[in-house]
Amino acid sequence: MSDKNHSSVRFATINQFVDVHMSKCKPSDVAVYLAIWRYVRGECSEIGHKQLAEITGYSERQVKRSVKALAAMKVIVVLRKGNNLMKKPNLYAIQKLDSASGDTDDTLQTIQKE
Repeated sequence: MSDKNHSSVRFATINQFVDVHMSKCKPSDVAVYLAIWRYVRGECSEIGHKQLAEITGYSERQVKRSVKALAAMKVIVVLRKGNNLMKKPNLYAIQKLDSASGDTDDTLQTIQKE
C-alpha cells in the first residue's frame, strides 16, 4: 500500500470514528482510542496500559475500562493482553469501519494472536 493510500485509509477510519461513535463515548474512551490510533504501525498498535495512562492523563484503571468499552463497541480488537513477565505490551487492532453504515467490517482479517 502506498503512503498516500495508507494515510487515506487511516484518516477515513478516524473520521468514521468521530462521525459515528464519538458521541457515544466518554471523554476517556475518546482519549484512549486516539492514543491507540496514534501508535498504529502497519495494522496494529502495541502499547501498554501504563503508557496509555501517561499519554491520556487518565489512571490505568480508567484506561482499562475504556479499552473494555471500545472493544465492546467493536472499534478496537484486543489481539494480545500484555504480559509484564515477558515485557510485552497489549496489542490492538483498530477496526476498519464500513463507510456506508459506520458498522465494523466483520470480514476484516485479524492478525493472529501471538
